[in-house]
Amino acid sequence: MNFEAATANAVPLVSSPDEFISNLPKEAVYPTGYHIAIAVPEFARKTKGGIHLPDEHMDRQEDSVTWGVVMGLGPDAYVECKDRSFPSGPWCKVGDIVRFRRYAGQGDFIRLSTGHKVRIMHDDQVTAIIKDASDLRLL
Repeated sequence: MNFEAATANAVPLVSSPDEFISNLPKEAVYPTGYHIAIAVPEFARKTKGGIHLPDEHMDRQEDSVTWGVVMGLGPDAYVECKDRSFPSGPWCKVGDIVRFRRYAGQGDFIRLSTGHKVRIMHDDQVTAIIKDASDLRLL
């Protein structure tokens, strides 16, 4: 089974992006330095038809998520210094729905007691702010 076909049958743990966003805990993660904490959606380990997905597939599926909700900003996030410049100011704030590149923050995850998964990434890895969650797909 190819990746696209398997992903099409994956079951999100929440039914919509709005549900995911509304269930996030507040003030759960405080990143350090110039890092950002972004909560990302997760998926069930089996398809609608009951097929259990292998770990390799789950890893690929996690890597394919390219949006999330900003949970926290480090104290140095979007601060000007000699190597970094943000002339238009911060790119995002806590609570924003953001888009990031596929492998941003890869391998740097935190699992909250609520079950939410949070990626830690650099502040300059955010590529867009999403204004309307209804435009998102969970996959």
